[in-house]
Amino acid sequence: SLQGFAAEYQKLQESLQTAMKSESKFLSRCREAVGKKKDMRKKIAEGEHAIQKHREILHNTIKEMDKTKERITSTEEEKKQKEDQIEDLREKLLKCDDNIATTSANIDQRQKEKIAK
Repeated sequence: SLQGFAAEYQKLQESLQTAMKSESKFLSRCREAVGKKKDMRKKIAEGEHAIQKHREILHNTIKEMDKTKERITSTEEEKKQKEDQIEDLREKLLKCDDNIATTSANIDQRQKEKIAK
């Protein structure tokens, strides 16, 4: 009976060792999984930070494009105003030229009349 007890004890001891090895492997895999999970969370956080940074750059670029568009529109409006002013001045100068021509013709006519008298 002592031999039976020793054999049973030996079996239980082996079972315990097998269970402890399995538990050790399980804990090791759990630690590894926790480490991988931490690494993944870190990579996700880095990715989110990079995405946020690039979105900020994108938004700033869009703002700059909008400002440039406003400046172009403003410049085009200013150009149109200047063109209108130039056209107005051109028309005034043409009128002045006509007035000068008319005045000159009148002066010539008067001089001819004076000479004819």
